[in-house]
Amino acid sequence: MNEFLGLEEKTINICRELKPIGKTRSNIDKFKAMEDDDFIYKNKYVINDLLKKVAMEKVEKALKSISKELDFSEMFALMETLDEMQGEERREVFQNLFAERIALLNELSTVLDFKFTNKKTIEVMLPEYVENHNFKNKDELMKMVEIIKPRQAKFERFEKNIDSLINMNLKKGSLSYRILVENPQIHLENVRLLTRFDYAGILREEPDEVISFCKNSSLDDYNSLLFQKNIDVYNYCVGVINQKLNEYCQQEKLSYSELELKTLRKLPLSERKSFFDKIPFFESDKELVESYNKLVTKLNNHSFNSDVLSNDSNIYIKSNKINNYSNIVYGKWSTINDCLEEYCNEYGEKKEKVLNNISVYDINNMVEEFSEKLEIPYNNNSLQQIIEFSFANTKYAKCDIPMISLRNDECKEKYEIKKNLDKAIEFIRLLRLFDTENENFSFDAKQEIEKTLEIYNDVNLLYNMARNYITQKGNNKIKKTLSFSTSGFAGGWSESVENTKRVFLMKDDLGSKYLGIYNLIGCKANGKSVSSVSRTIKESLTEEKTEKQCYRKMVCSVTSDVKKSIPRLFVNSQLPEPELTRFKKKEYNDDEKFLAFIIDFIKEKIEKHETWRSYNFNYKEHYESYDEFCNDLQKQGYILKWKYIEKSIIDELVDNGCIYLFKISSKYDRYNFKKSIHEKYIDALFSDENENGKLIKLLGNAEVFYREPQIKNPYIHKKGSILVNKHYANGKTIGSEYSEIAKNIQGTTVDGIVTKICDRDIIKDERYTREQFSIHIPVKIGNISSKEKVDSLAIEKLKKPHNTIVITRSNNHFLYAVVFDDKMNVLEKRSLNVVKGVNYKEKLEIAEDLKKKDASSWKKIKSTSGLMDGYISYAIREVADLVLKYDAMVVLEKATVNGGSFNLLSTRTYEKFKNALINKLQFLNDVSKKDTEPGGVLNPYNLTHADKDKDFEKELNGIVLQIPAFYMAMKDINSEFVLLKSPYAKNQSQRKNLVNKFKNFNFNNEKNVFELEYDSKKFNSKYKNTFICDSFGERIIRQNGETERVNLTDYIKQNLSENGLDFRTGENLYSIYDEQNKSHVNAIYESIKLILQMYNFDSNEAYYVSPVSHTIITDSNCREIVQSINLYKKAVELAKQYYI
Repeated sequence: MNEFLGLEEKTINICRELKPIGKTRSNIDKFKAMEDDDFIYKNKYVINDLLKKVAMEKVEKALKSISKELDFSEMFALMETLDEMQGEERREVFQNLFAERIALLNELSTVLDFKFTNKKTIEVMLPEYVENHNFKNKDELMKMVEIIKPRQAKFERFEKNIDSLINMNLKKGSLSYRILVENPQIHLENVRLLTRFDYAGILREEPDEVISFCKNSSLDDYNSLLFQKNIDVYNYCVGVINQKLNEYCQQEKLSYSELELKTLRKLPLSERKSFFDKIPFFESDKELVESYNKLVTKLNNHSFNSDVLSNDSNIYIKSNKINNYSNIVYGKWSTINDCLEEYCNEYGEKKEKVLNNISVYDINNMVEEFSEKLEIPYNNNSLQQIIEFSFANTKYAKCDIPMISLRNDECKEKYEIKKNLDKAIEFIRLLRLFDTENENFSFDAKQEIEKTLEIYNDVNLLYNMARNYITQKGNNKIKKTLSFSTSGFAGGWSESVENTKRVFLMKDDLGSKYLGIYNLIGCKANGKSVSSVSRTIKESLTEEKTEKQCYRKMVCSVTSDVKKSIPRLFVNSQLPEPELTRFKKKEYNDDEKFLAFIIDFIKEKIEKHETWRSYNFNYKEHYESYDEFCNDLQKQGYILKWKYIEKSIIDELVDNGCIYLFKISSKYDRYNFKKSIHEKYIDALFSDENENGKLIKLLGNAEVFYREPQIKNPYIHKKGSILVNKHYANGKTIGSEYSEIAKNIQGTTVDGIVTKICDRDIIKDERYTREQFSIHIPVKIGNISSKEKVDSLAIEKLKKPHNTIVITRSNNHFLYAVVFDDKMNVLEKRSLNVVKGVNYKEKLEIAEDLKKKDASSWKKIKSTSGLMDGYISYAIREVADLVLKYDAMVVLEKATVNGGSFNLLSTRTYEKFKNALINKLQFLNDVSKKDTEPGGVLNPYNLTHADKDKDFEKELNGIVLQIPAFYMAMKDINSEFVLLKSPYAKNQSQRKNLVNKFKNFNFNNEKNVFELEYDSKKFNSKYKNTFICDSFGERIIRQNGETERVNLTDYIKQNLSENGLDFRTGENLYSIYDEQNKSHVNAIYESIKLILQMYNFDSNEAYYVSPVSHTIITDSNCREIVQSINLYKKAVELAKQYYI
């Protein structure tokens, strides 16, 4: 492990609450310190939208200036050639195409070479844009712009997002990539289709521009498609054509997908829904009730005429809503699907084709014909009747503004609003079952349904807004950034910029830490400037402590960008000619003597500079390059020391409002009262041992936040009341019954229930009842990042015998860990459902149950995301402890988009776990070590790297290997056999289909087993192997709700004999099998299913048995163990590729 030290640097944000000291809080109100920040917070979405429009206008002007000069003909010619080529020729054409795109990119760069992130954006471009456009509220917008002019830093992150979109680097998602890669490919494909098929011939009374589009589109049009306005027209034409094409293809039985035209991608800054948009919300009960009453008035003025649904032969149901329709009308989700499969088998129809044009009349006949055969209860409720009796003439009750808050569980009006909106939403869901786009759909019914849906259009929005408002709980994310009337606030800590960045840090002898903020308005009110107050403090600093009570102020000095500073400070005005010209031409890159001369010259000038001389640079004997010299100075250019200042001086400045002073609060682990890692970081930062940043370095761009009180009328557990623990005495979590238990508790000695009596008033969610100031302080630990070194050390580790931790997930465990040695012996295995002594699986199940109940009743919903975040933090600590214990590599599943559907831990949550683990391993601490020892907080192990997003997806990232987990639980651990599809079928049609996938099934008299030929390509064309699966061993079967362990061969013999299939001859049973004979199908299906049943479970035992290698694993977690073994083997194969 000690080889993995000092390889990474990492920036960490230390987050701490701030407590106002003395008159600080009252002075903040007195000088209206948060007024401008409040304004910006409330209007940032308006400002961001304006910034986006400014950027788009500038981009379009730039493109307009060059669009006619750009020649795309060669690019399109190469794209067409590329599709015809293969092998080495294709590679050569691709390289030429890439070169052509780079050439076009260079032309675009001549007009799109600007950066949007600069002062002129807010100070010049934004006011000019508002002035030059006819906004209705122009005066209001201009006033807003004037207020934000000094606050450019507030919008820097947003401006950088815009810059990333218009950056000329052919990166996916950027403007250049859209113009030169994505849209050209779409346009080329569309032009090809337009030349192959007569689209104009299927259009009737369409607009002229659509007809013209069909007849005249060519690759030469692409120059005009650099503008969003023209892209919108293009996409409109494509939409009209595709609608008619769909109807034509259905009539002529052609493939729509092969002829469908594609819409062009919008230019990045034109996206309608992006990070620029804001979700609406209510701010008061009155707003909500008034909006609700306005909506129900609109709904009550409309009555739905259900008679339009009476002719069910021309009423069609959407194919993707069939299961919903089935459940509503027939009481079961699968009824229509089961009958449809039987219908298609009977009449040779394709299911997809039938579903795309299925009427209520067709469905009724189909279910009536096949429900008895499939033993499905037939229960037709008629959708028309349901709508008529329940919704057609519904009148929704209005609501008065309640006497008590809608957020109170006792508020009756809340439930009345919810009941009515629930009913309206259910009505919408029913109407959306109908396929009104079907050309044969009743015209009158279509008009009535679409008119009603338009009237009901705002119901879902109001429902979500009302629910979000009523169930809203205190949220730490609802906070605003404060800048205290300072542009670039807290951008640095150097003493030389205190008067502009306006922050400083202090500590006292008791270990308390403080943040000081210079108050510009307060200084002016006292007839002073920030510079004069800063100078007063600087002049009051002493090296030695005085007899009076003192603070110790941090005196910090950090070099700015060395590469930019050296020419400005030492070269441009002091280096004589001709050396200055040679320096500007960077001749030091090719001339070693000149490099040595320049470095010596700069060293000499540094010794004469007051600030830079104080850094006491320790120069190397030799520098290979100018960049190496600058980087060395940058690394060393940091001074941090502490000086004394009398407390009375600071107190006076706080009292008169020249300074705001905050105490930086401490934070301890609430379970064991030990210091958290972040607390150790901040202690190290403020320690005397950290002089000159030996342990940890302070960085600029700190942020101060303010959060208003979010709960005004909290629930209070009164002194003397009984509190009920959320766990039973045996440690198990109390579920949804908790509310009833707490409500009816009579004393403190109820069996199984843990209680206690309040010895004081306890306010529920107290932290959200008060305001909060907080700070994020960026710090850096470690050395310059060296990810290549981390990976090379990991590869060296792979070469030697080593232990491996495999982490899997399944439908029964969030995560499961197995530790292997290099011989594949299991050293340790355990579920990670229980971490830190808490069963998180149980807690999540209970939380989800409560969440559903609370959501259905619009009570305050407790989010489960916090619960899972807590789980992840403890789970990665468990894995990290295993890494330290076994000095092990780590193998993780490489998550896939659809890979989490059968796992307890969703793919999204698993990704969070994986990323958090890689982050943790990048700076892994051993809590048993002292802070500065190898593995300690200030000298951590660097086992991975996580500098860029792609690092989290790398196959090998330090000691972490990521392996695709496809079929890992269904693969035989001692052969190549993979069970590619579940052998379970839920109806007769599916049983027959499965049986017909196989061709050879016989009894081997010599071995006394049944043998089944498994042709892998029948289930997945990517797999080519054929295996003989047999009836070796025992299986657990389920019959009539009971389980039984049986000898599989004997069981199949009996089953086949009872159903008239003679197996004793050893012949292929498919030669005597009659697929029309239901008992034959069922007997062979049952045999196949049990032979392929690898996992066997009942309440007492669990085991795995392979039908190919005959491997048996008996363990309650056999599925997880098999998956881990297969992942381990795959990891071993992958590792060899790295070190051979």
